[in-house]
Amino acid sequence: MKFKIVVIAALSIFLLSCAKERKKPAEVSNQSNNDITAIIREGSYTVNIDSSIVKWTGKEITTDSHYGTLGLKQGAVEVSTAGIVSGNVVVDMNSIQCLDMSGRGKTKLEGHLRSDDFFGVQSYPEAALNFTSLSAETSGKLHFTGDLTIKNITHPITFSGLIHQSGNNYSATINFSFDRTLYDVKYRSGKYFKDLGDKLILDDIDISAKIAVY
Repeated sequence: MKFKIVVIAALSIFLLSCAKERKKPAEVSNQSNNDITAIIREGSYTVNIDSSIVKWTGKEITTDSHYGTLGLKQGAVEVSTAGIVSGNVVVDMNSIQCLDMSGRGKTKLEGHLRSDDFFGVQSYPEAALNFTSLSAETSGKLHFTGDLTIKNITHPITFSGLIHQSGNNYSATINFSFDRTLYDVKYRSGKYFKDLGDKLILDDIDISAKIAVY
């Protein structure tokens, strides 16, 4: 069974979607952390789980890879008048799907990903992304800082995102990678197993997400 996945979605945070007065991705290249409320309006926001999507990609040492999606359970974001942003996104690990396969192969892989070899969803049905700060980068992107929790193991994580507005709807797009072995997902990892040859699965899982809020 090849692969490794990605979760989390996390990500999500992106919640930034709050940018209330913009009609294009937020242009914040010259903004400081104190200017965040000019981009993200003060208030409380709820993640729209029906309009959000988290995609994962896992790769082997060969050119083989698998990709799929994860669903969100819930999420919320708070933006204070001082520009302090905090929030939480909860990922439903049971929802993991592989989109590059079909039939018995797809069913088998998804079952393996839910097993203790990977994410052990019976014991750990949820993953979570908590974010604690948001700042503007000179590149025009927004920089997120927070914690990613998988299998009840938490590590700090940082990533960048862009805010988008379409009418009265807001969303954020983010891309990042994380090392699965930090979260006790060690199956076919070169750090823990020798002589795997072309069966070796790379440790990094890639995440691409669109998170919508209202």
